[in-house]
Amino acid sequence: MGGTNGANLSALDRRGTERLYGAKNGDRAKLGDYNGDGRADLLCHDLENGYKFIDYANASGQFQGGDWASAAAFCNHFSGRLFKGDFNGDGRQDLLCHDIGNGWKWIDYADTNGQLAGADWSTSTPFCNSSSGRLFVGDFNGDGRDDLLCHDIVGGGHSVWYTGASGQLGASTWSRPSAGCNSPDTRIMVGDFNGDGRDDLLCTGLDNGYRWIDYADSAGQFNSFNDFTTALGWCSHPGAELHIGDFNGDGRDDLLCHDTVSGNLFIDYASATGTFAWHDWSRVGAGCNHRTARLFIGDVNGDGRDDLVCHDVQGGQKWVDLADVNGQFSGWEWSVALNWCDIPSSELH
Repeated sequence: MGGTNGANLSALDRRGTERLYGAKNGDRAKLGDYNGDGRADLLCHDLENGYKFIDYANASGQFQGGDWASAAAFCNHFSGRLFKGDFNGDGRQDLLCHDIGNGWKWIDYADTNGQLAGADWSTSTPFCNSSSGRLFVGDFNGDGRDDLLCHDIVGGGHSVWYTGASGQLGASTWSRPSAGCNSPDTRIMVGDFNGDGRDDLLCTGLDNGYRWIDYADSAGQFNSFNDFTTALGWCSHPGAELHIGDFNGDGRDDLLCHDTVSGNLFIDYASATGTFAWHDWSRVGAGCNHRTARLFIGDVNGDGRDDLVCHDVQGGQKWVDLADVNGQFSGWEWSVALNWCDIPSSELH
């Protein structure tokens, strides 16, 4: 999308781009808690100059504009892609810059105030820099620190860099060739679906809606996408966009299907064993379906349930829909018209 936020692409255009070229190299649409107060915040990254801006969620899960900014040029080179994760296990989201060209990595650890000053750690050991490599962040071994997984979309292999006690990557490694999920219409997503504290891998079929899950074992390794399979064909219609989050607060990640054309929402809550059948709840015309709207997931009010944030990449407006005690959504309860993180070179994380 030319290094911009893709404001001029329609929902179907964005869907078509993903089908042709795969998921964008970069972070997923899950918000992070940078100051460790239990509420997900908004971080705006300028792709051109590397500046960062953070809007910390208040106690009500609302956003009032930038609370902090940094002119440190971090991850603004052409081949740099920004990810987030809690790599040192202190409860605050850090920033990872991954160079898709040479595979180098840089980490900016959030300080006790939830601020980021620039690279604190780096490695020139190449990891996940092949043209078919896709990088994912998750705590796969359940030690409280996020790790890196590289998935080969052509060969289907996995490689994992586990994070050490000091928050440095590659303290130990694991790999498996030909793990699967390598057909052109499949994509990998990360989430803890069975609630064991370890992130699992979901393989989803964009065209047929089939699902395969490989649950992480006690060592944080993956054995087979046949741990759970379903061929029900859910969330595969034109304009469908799949999101992952724990919406009912039971400790297991659920699946949310957002129709970016109609605005309809569908949620399939994970069962006690981390499996999925069909949507358990739906709402017609929920919104966030205009051309410049992008949906993000995160627990913005700190109640243990993931909420919905709609961000307009062109006007900067925000809308928040808080999950109720049942993990359902009744409509946008709060909005703000601040033009924040709306320039063409900006990315919301």
